[in-house]
Amino acid sequence: MDSVMKQKLVQEKKAFDALGFNCFTDTDKTVSSYVASRLVDYNANASMADRTYQLSQAIDLSSDDLMLFGEDYATKVKDIARRTKCIVAYTDDLLYSCQITYNYDAKKKEVVTNSGVVQHYKVPMHISELAPIFLGHEHIHSIKETNYQEYINARRVGDVIPLFYEFVIAKKNYQEIYKTWLNARMYLMSDSKKKYTRVRQIMKKEFKDKDLYKIIATRTGQYLNSFYYALILYHMYLADEKLIMGLVKKVLNHEMTTIELLNTLGIYGPNHKTMFEEELNSLKKSL
Repeated sequence: MDSVMKQKLVQEKKAFDALGFNCFTDTDKTVSSYVASRLVDYNANASMADRTYQLSQAIDLSSDDLMLFGEDYATKVKDIARRTKCIVAYTDDLLYSCQITYNYDAKKKEVVTNSGVVQHYKVPMHISELAPIFLGHEHIHSIKETNYQEYINARRVGDVIPLFYEFVIAKKNYQEIYKTWLNARMYLMSDSKKKYTRVRQIMKKEFKDKDLYKIIATRTGQYLNSFYYALILYHMYLADEKLIMGLVKKVLNHEMTTIELLNTLGIYGPNHKTMFEEELNSLKKSL
């Protein structure tokens, strides 16, 4: 590990500890490793996503898409987008992120749990036709993770609902680019798989800086873990839309957390592979 990366990871670990993030459990590791074993490699076909939007257009479209949950959610996201800056930070067209911050009381050495705000969005230089879907994913983060109890599990299951949202909205509102989106999403998942697998292999051989490598493993493993539950959630949504949407709204309303949602449905853990496999095979057929 070079010195620059090591220093970055040291700072990331300090923030991880200070903010009170919950670490991966053995169950999370089992699920992530299982998902990694089931994903094949995909190549991004970015040339298919050749329509270009202005960032403001993409923000408007992605905000309107939150009508999926109801008018209040679309209005809330529009308000967040209006007062939140977007930073051009990525050369890869597929990368977006949302930064949530909390105040830290240095005297008490604790997070001020009711201080969560959306600090900024990071967006790519080129805003393709996939932007509304991926921005919508970030809007979900912006709504739910200002609940501190949700935020502290963001490194375990933070992308369950954002990914579930992508599956639903891409099918419902973006049929003309559905295959393009799916190719991009599966490429990103296979990229997470490669990084997770590589770091796990290093950790088995090297004991030096193992705590720092855990940061990378957690970051990439979280996406695999979340993908598992997002597909299961989508499978259940297709069978009972009212039930699943009702529970998802509770998370968005800060009435429960994603972990509580998974436990309520009885699907937390690696014993629901049949539902996951059915939906994964369905995705593969679409490609």
